[in-house]
Amino acid sequence: MIAGLIQYSLQQRHLGDAGMKAGAVSEDGQKIVHDPLTYEEKQRMWVVAILVVFIMTFFFVFEQAAPPSTSSPTNIPAAASWAGPSPPPGSSP
Repeated sequence: MIAGLIQYSLQQRHLGDAGMKAGAVSEDGQKIVHDPLTYEEKQRMWVVAILVVFIMTFFFVFEQAAPPSTSSPTNIPAAASWAGPSPPPGSSP
């Protein structure tokens, strides 16, 4: 982040007056005015917002799931045991 700030401060002269005035201006100096969204465009934006919420919720819940258990107490290798080899399942010590 600091490198980006340094680069910005050193190369600021190349930006000219870009970003100095609020609003969009065409090449001939006319202010560009955007039309408001139509009803259909607003509906599409609502669909996008709802999809974003569902996708975020899905991945939030997905990340909370426990990982699958790959080892049960009966198949732990003897080398991983501190007490030496374990007795076979079903036998009493």
